[in-house]
Amino acid sequence: MRVYIIVIFCLLSNLFVLPKAYGQYATNEWSLRIGSGKDSIDVYNMYSTLSSSYTRTQREFDLGAYRLVSDILTKAPHIDYLFYTTQWIEAFWKQLISKEDDKAIKMIYFEDMMTTLDRLIWDRDYLNKLRFETNLRNHQSDGTARVNKAHYYFTVGKKEMSGLNYNADSAYHYFKDAFTAVRNSEQAEGSDEILGVYLWEYFDSSYDLYKNDNERYQEQFLQDYLDCIAACDKMLEPAYEETDSAKQMDIFAKYWHHKDTIQKVFNASGSASPERLNDFYGRKFAENRNNHEYLERAINFMNENNCVNIDAFYTYSETSYAIKPTYLNSLGCAYSSKALGMRDEMFEYYRKAMELSTNDFIKGQVANIIANEITITGRPKDYATDTLKYQEWMQDMNIAETYLKEVINYKEAFFATQNDNRLKPAHAAYKLGNLKYYLAAANVSLDEINASISYYNEAKELASFDPTRYKDVTREIERSTELKRRIQSAKSSSSSGNKNFQQYRDALNSLRKSALGEIFMSGRVTAEVVKYEDYYNQCLKTKGLIDTNQRRQHEAYLKTKRQNGL
Repeated sequence: MRVYIIVIFCLLSNLFVLPKAYGQYATNEWSLRIGSGKDSIDVYNMYSTLSSSYTRTQREFDLGAYRLVSDILTKAPHIDYLFYTTQWIEAFWKQLISKEDDKAIKMIYFEDMMTTLDRLIWDRDYLNKLRFETNLRNHQSDGTARVNKAHYYFTVGKKEMSGLNYNADSAYHYFKDAFTAVRNSEQAEGSDEILGVYLWEYFDSSYDLYKNDNERYQEQFLQDYLDCIAACDKMLEPAYEETDSAKQMDIFAKYWHHKDTIQKVFNASGSASPERLNDFYGRKFAENRNNHEYLERAINFMNENNCVNIDAFYTYSETSYAIKPTYLNSLGCAYSSKALGMRDEMFEYYRKAMELSTNDFIKGQVANIIANEITITGRPKDYATDTLKYQEWMQDMNIAETYLKEVINYKEAFFATQNDNRLKPAHAAYKLGNLKYYLAAANVSLDEINASISYYNEAKELASFDPTRYKDVTREIERSTELKRRIQSAKSSSSSGNKNFQQYRDALNSLRKSALGEIFMSGRVTAEVVKYEDYYNQCLKTKGLIDTNQRRQHEAYLKTKRQNGL
């Protein structure tokens, strides 16, 4: 309570002395604010009483203070801007409401607080003029004034007025009105800064409605989530360009925690599970099948919530694509084609998605999605009997490699965004390192292992701001270095003469088995397999070098080659 009194004293101590007031304002201007004749004397006396009886003596605000403030604002609503500041709302109105037990009086206080906030909206131009004349900066826009009203209605009303004078629908619509005004203010008066706590409160007010009736408010709740996250991201953008670490952390402190809270609450709500979205958008399809804007919003939302393998996503994407192709519905059609096993169509839609991407960041995002989708496909386990699938898998990996490189090419666009996007080029380089690592192990190839180490080093550089990923990549570099040593040892053994053939063969099999399986048994011809075959044929001529079991394995290998037409 002492803190509140100190705040009020700072606000009012320099204002409640009449000579100073006359020195600050012209005579006519001052009379417009406090009235004339007996009214001006009454206002001045009330002003002085409020100062001497409450502020200077550190007396807590009570019903007497309320009557003084109420009469002052009734007779002289423009007496000073400080009566409309958030400091005054916090120190005066919130204090009166929170300590009052009488429900009828509590309701009067709450209504009068809201009237004060409304007056700031109605008389904003005049009160902003006072703000400048009293040496207070930061012009307050219509959007900011309405956000303040929504904030205090929600926070004070939900806590103090539940069951009295608080309505969840009103709280939500105050926020909705406020953020509409913010967008209008940005066009007319310059950009507004909306604090993360207000975005969280807006989302929380929407969540209150959703909890009461999730069927009626589901779509509204989904859209509010997207709007609040987008607003947080917009407010976080300056942080990534800020070179002063203290200022950067200040921006993060305002928004990052609240964005994270919004995401966690949304996830916990269960409103975006694949089953619920499939059911919800399935019921909405018939009435919106010709509404391209609605279809695109739905596709985007399902994509944002990792619901890209449900019927609704496929249907919406194909319908939207038929109206007007976009990068997003092209991706949806690619996923649909993949689900149907239509590989050629899948890659055609992927190419279309890249073609329709509108900027470097979106191109990088699309390339990342494509690469992730392709690399999800598991490699065939039985290479000897399913060579065709293995060849298709290798084709997919080559395509994935192309798109992973695209992600890295657009790394500057990713680095201009928030941390989770900044890591995507590092993830792409990491995946390229893995791909090259397994190819190196399968083919005993020094070129592949050198490429693997190169990509891991790039991933390490790109992830330098993330200790966890940095540690992971460092471990992979060590693993790759060890594999390189083993490959070099195996190659050295293979050229040391017949007596080392068995050692070379064992090392070769061990490397291939640990990574991709016994590739040479699948009939896939590589330089190392040819070297092995030629060397084996030479060894067959040497009595006693090849035992019966080894001969049987080699005959099985030759049989597999013939079956595969190699």
